[in-house]
Amino acid sequence: MSYRWDMDRAISHILSMPWEDPGFYAGYLSQVYHYVSHSTRMLAAAAAVTESPEYYKRLIAHIREEEGHEKMAAADLKQLGHPIGEELGVTRALWEPQFFKIQRHPEALLGYILALELAAIEMFPNVLPRVKAAHGDRCVTFARVHAEEDPNHVKEALSQIEALDEAGKERAWKNFDQTRALLIPFMDEIRTTAAERSAPRRAKSPSATRAA
Repeated sequence: MSYRWDMDRAISHILSMPWEDPGFYAGYLSQVYHYVSHSTRMLAAAAAVTESPEYYKRLIAHIREEEGHEKMAAADLKQLGHPIGEELGVTRALWEPQFFKIQRHPEALLGYILALELAAIEMFPNVLPRVKAAHGDRCVTFARVHAEEDPNHVKEALSQIEALDEAGKERAWKNFDQTRALLIPFMDEIRTTAAERSAPRRAKSPSATRAA
């Protein structure tokens, strides 16, 4: 499977977003905060039930690597002058199913990990200079760290998927496809919500008020 080609449409869509708009960028960081807050718990849940010693060791190491990443997004929001926004439904749709999958087949989580890690190394080197130029150097910690993320994370996830039996591979790749497919509506909903919040509210006319 040519996984990089599979991500092209999602990455192109992500890069088309209005990263220079502070409302959109704040909305993105807020949703990142919400779903990344579950990352270490997700990894721990998979570690608790996997029967593979190798997968267990990698999950434990991954927990250490992911610890505190949501705090980066929260700190960037603070520097941007925005509070953490409410979690969107599409954000919950991204992370909530993973706990169901983990209970049944913990190795399926590898597809979710691969999709997000691959998206990170593909998008952030392009997004970082844009958000830095638009919003300053003090509110781009999350983007900077993930722009510099070691591509070995992707290689490790791929090698772990390839080591699975055929049924395990199928479950992991289906989860990859599901996660990748959600990235486009995820970004669209953030953009739509930001636009709605920034749009001026129309004042009701006196006649409309009396009619109400």
